[in-house]
Amino acid sequence: MNITKNKPLWKPKYWNDLTQEQKDEAFNGIGPEYFPEWLRKMFDNVLYWMGEAAYIHDVEYTYSKIRLLADFRFFVNCCIMAGLDIVRFYFNCIAFVGLVFGGRKAWKESRLKK
Repeated sequence: MNITKNKPLWKPKYWNDLTQEQKDEAFNGIGPEYFPEWLRKMFDNVLYWMGEAAYIHDVEYTYSKIRLLADFRFFVNCCIMAGLDIVRFYFNCIAFVGLVFGGRKAWKESRLKK
């Protein structure tokens, strides 16, 4: 996945040090790997504006050392992608709360991929 140039998304400092292949291998869509593939695909379609933020987030879950920063960056990037749409903002908040309280298992699993 390529990141759009028309929205200034917040990326980790090491972003440009990774190859496109490394980034693509880290990405599994919206939702943790332990979700069934059909559910992640549904989230990808329904929450489409989160796609690029999820891409950055998955790369961070694989290569970063600080989980909470990755989760916060995901929320900020989702808000940037949502623009002024209040419904999308609410979904962003729900996704962020889900990450904060349920992301530990996904963090541990993605850290093993490196």
